[in-house]
Amino acid sequence: SSGGAGVQSDSQSFICATAGSGPRVTITAPNGREIWAAGETREIRWEQQNVDRVSISYKTCPSCLGWIVTSLPVDAAAAEGSYSWAIPRTFPLGVNYQIYIIAYKTGFGQASDLSDTTFSVVAP
Repeated sequence: SSGGAGVQSDSQSFICATAGSGPRVTITAPNGREIWAAGETREIRWEQQNVDRVSISYKTCPSCLGWIVTSLPVDAAAAEGSYSWAIPRTFPLGVNYQIYIIAYKTGFGQASDLSDTTFSVVAP
């Protein structure tokens, strides 16, 4: 085409996405000051948008990371997600844990969130 603003080609395809298409995640529990016991099963919960899988870990310092579950499929249409975490009886006790979630949307990237404040894991 001549004088057009762009070029059209039948041999190429493009995916256009708006800024709102990417994943979003916000941890709702544990989000700080909870006291959980080793050996219990507790719900890790989050709000989500445009997410099809998550990876969940715990942190005790900025560079410390321990995976709870990776690449967990979630309902992409759901506004909330959860995971039942069976905290091992041998889990190290402490008062400075945070949950870290990485949310993925296939073809659109990832987003993450960290608990706002620390929570504790105590003896059973």
